[in-house]
Amino acid sequence: MITLTPKAIEQLNQLLSSRADTPMAGLRLAVRRGGCAGLQYEMKVADPEPGDEVVESGGARVIVAADSFDHLRGCEIDFSDDLT
Repeated sequence: MITLTPKAIEQLNQLLSSRADTPMAGLRLAVRRGGCAGLQYEMKVADPEPGDEVVESGGARVIVAADSFDHLRGCEIDFSDDLT
C-alpha cells in the first residue's frame, strides 16, 4: 500500500487540476535499473498504462508502474517546499 500525506494530496491535486483535458492522469511512479545505487526513480504526470496499479487518496491519483509496485509497496509520499 502506498500512502500520501495531506501535504502531498494538496500539491498533487493542485498539479493535476491543470490537466483537466486528461481526467485519468495521475502522478506515475516507476523504479528502473540505473543510477549509483542500481535503481533510479521516475515521476511524471501521465495516464495509467495497462497493468499499472492506481492508488487514490483524497482525490489525488498515484499510478505505479506494473513492474515497480514491489519496490514501492509501503512507501509514503510527502511534499516539502524547502531544500533541506
